[in-house]
Amino acid sequence: MKKIKNYLFKIMSLSSFIVPLSIISSKCENKNPKIETPNEITHNESQKPVPNQTKDNELGNQNKQNEKEKLKNEDLKNQLNELAEKVNIKPKEGINSIEQALKIDNYTYDSFSDSKITLLITKINKKDSNNVILTFKLINTKENISSSEMQRQINFNFSSKNNILSNNEIELNGLKIIGFKNIVSSLKLNKNMTVTEAINKLKEHENKKDFKIYNLKFDEYDETKGTISISFSYEIENNKFDNNKTSISGFKKVEIFNKDLISISLNKEKLIKEKKNIKDLNNQNLNEYLIITTINSSGEEINISKLIENQSFNYKYEYKPKFSNEQKKENVNLTIIISYKKKDLNKAEEEVIQKIELLRKSIKNNNIKEKEILDYIIDNSITTIAHNLSNKFPSAFLKPFNDSKKIAYFFIKNDNENYFGTGEKIIQFSDESLKVDDFEGKLKFSFNLKYQNEGKTFISKSKEIEINNLKKITSDYLSNFQLIFNSTSEKFKTITNKMKDDYLKNQNLDSKKYIALLTNTTNNEHIFLRNNKDIQNNELEIRELPNLKLNALGKPIKEVIKDGVIINFSGNEDDNFEINYLFANFKNVEIDRIEENRVYFKLNYDLVISINSDNNSEIVIPQSTSWFFNI
Repeated sequence: MKKIKNYLFKIMSLSSFIVPLSIISSKCENKNPKIETPNEITHNESQKPVPNQTKDNELGNQNKQNEKEKLKNEDLKNQLNELAEKVNIKPKEGINSIEQALKIDNYTYDSFSDSKITLLITKINKKDSNNVILTFKLINTKENISSSEMQRQINFNFSSKNNILSNNEIELNGLKIIGFKNIVSSLKLNKNMTVTEAINKLKEHENKKDFKIYNLKFDEYDETKGTISISFSYEIENNKFDNNKTSISGFKKVEIFNKDLISISLNKEKLIKEKKNIKDLNNQNLNEYLIITTINSSGEEINISKLIENQSFNYKYEYKPKFSNEQKKENVNLTIIISYKKKDLNKAEEEVIQKIELLRKSIKNNNIKEKEILDYIIDNSITTIAHNLSNKFPSAFLKPFNDSKKIAYFFIKNDNENYFGTGEKIIQFSDESLKVDDFEGKLKFSFNLKYQNEGKTFISKSKEIEINNLKKITSDYLSNFQLIFNSTSEKFKTITNKMKDDYLKNQNLDSKKYIALLTNTTNNEHIFLRNNKDIQNNELEIRELPNLKLNALGKPIKEVIKDGVIINFSGNEDDNFEINYLFANFKNVEIDRIEENRVYFKLNYDLVISINSDNNSEIVIPQSTSWFFNI
């Protein structure tokens, strides 16, 4: 009985604990919104912030920024994915095997309009003997974002006969091919080879992994036409193709000359260099000094002498050139042998020999004239004299040149000036001209060569030489020119008194009125310096105003001008230069500042200085000059 009582007591205790929980549970399960009373609302608004609320706000802002950055990156990646799907990836030319197709370097792709985007091939897998799978992605190098990895299948058809044999004519290395197009690229055949050279290349071909050639036969060829036709079998990727034919044209032809188009002349450069003339030639050395030319089938001039020297298996002399009359030295006799190989279909090779005989062929222009000698010397015997001119302005050379009309001797020398002799027969510089550019720091001069003999004067063609790396004139350097008021003149004092009266009345100045008074101009411009180049012995004219004077580096302008035209700020001869003109464009007169009972005014203007230059002849320098009056 006692146990039962204890048991009941425990149950009663437990029920009293369950009731409050059930009440709480019922409150939580109430889904209807609670309507707050005014007192409750006031209580909620007056609650104090949670201590970590500020920190939570900062964290929220950072999360928003991260989310924004994440969306931007996703958008860029999507754009890269779209671009990757469209990109054109293509193999380079000359891939002849699956082994070559598996090399990443053997692929290219169309460039992107955005230079920050690049394509990266990460791997290449072989699918079968004719196909590979490229795995690649696009990378935005600026944002460091990549597209998804994508795959692209490339089909080569290495074992397909139609892929490497074409019935249509294609062009490669200047050659035209019908048939097995890879043979030209693999053997590096080109248009500068003769047919014989190409045949030797084909015969020497070593079978490689790319392809193998069997049963090579030369069906037809002709060195005068530059053509070859061959038949052969070949093997690629263990696939063999028999009885294939290929025709190649465009090889260098063996020319059959028309004897009427052959021209013979002297190698005058060689003769002049060795100080020889035709009278010094004989039948033993004549061939060394002749140039024999003709016109080929393409209408181009070719040098037969060089063909005989460089291509002796096709061209050679049967009889070397000899004077028809060794005393007169006007005409020559010679015989040229042209030999070439040809083979017609189903016939044996034959060597064709053609003989070209020239009798009493005249030598054109067989006398060397003085002008030709001078032209050769001006092209081949003029050397420059080393000078360090980095500290000189180009226009520093104008005054010496204008005085003497000579400039070439300072920069160059003629190593062959005594070609005709010494004294009066010496070769001289003549007709010299000079152009300088102080902005670019360079000068150009032109000249001829002159030779006088027995009262006759011979002149060469003209030659121009450019000298660079001289000192450049800058606007900073020209800022040493400045205008100052002539404060001691009575007229200027009168103007400043008027200024004072106007200022006291209006607390300002009439700019237009005082520009006219101060500058004595109606168009707001005045030329202070002008180079009178139309006068013999150039002179720089100084034109100052009653109220304004031109200074240079704090000195009156007259003190920096020497020899009438040269300007030198420092007194160092290396600083000599010349200008064309200097004028001021007056802008306005205004009050500058007021200090106690003193009012400062200033005249604003642009100095416009024309220097010696082709492209930047005028330099504009904004400046101002000031003075004051007392109130």
